[in-house]
Amino acid sequence: MKLNKDTIPQYLKDLVEEYSPDFYYISYIPEFKYSYVSEYALENFGLDPDKLYEKEGIYYSLSVIHADDAQISLSNYLELLETCSRPDYDKTKITAFTTEYRMKNTKGEFVWVESRDYVYSYTPEGKVELILGMATNIQARKRREELMMSNLNLESIVGGIHSVYSQKRKVLEKLSPREHDVVKLLSQGLSSKMIAEKLYISPETAETHRKNILRKLEVKNTAELLNVLLQQKRFL
Repeated sequence: MKLNKDTIPQYLKDLVEEYSPDFYYISYIPEFKYSYVSEYALENFGLDPDKLYEKEGIYYSLSVIHADDAQISLSNYLELLETCSRPDYDKTKITAFTTEYRMKNTKGEFVWVESRDYVYSYTPEGKVELILGMATNIQARKRREELMMSNLNLESIVGGIHSVYSQKRKVLEKLSPREHDVVKLLSQGLSSKMIAEKLYISPETAETHRKNILRKLEVKNTAELLNVLLQQKRFL
């Protein structure tokens, strides 16, 4: 199936306009390849369109994603496809998934990108067929976040709390992007079930992420976790 920017349905064009991405793409999932990739991505990241449009071209696109992010991004992508293809999944609603990763540009520099993928259509068997993806360069935002973190005055935390939360901060840095997503939603008071709905994963997977986060931070419950986050001022 071959689509291009002139054959995208109007409501998807509206989504593209609202999100104002730097580039967008259409993925044809039965062959795990792209049907369309905008010129910005081809020019700025040196991607070969012929390879992108070949069968399993999505795997080729991982070649410009940072090694620390590629496997996580792929796992999250496959998790989205699996969730949306379940027989009991409501395929009448618009489904979107957001993730962040680093891509190498033509200058050899890695820049942070945020992508949002929308499931557009399904096969007659109920499997995901087409995905519209939109991506934005968020390098400037990431630099601001790093500056904010570097300016945190953890010494102001009184007594022995300083050393404890300094250790927690180091662990926070080691959480996976998906665990970061879960932490952000936990900080908003969402339950595992609600988080599952937000991230389009199963409640069991959301609960597993929550338990892994508690274990890594060496806290007993969500209340203690929120206390750590309040001290770090990272996610709230």
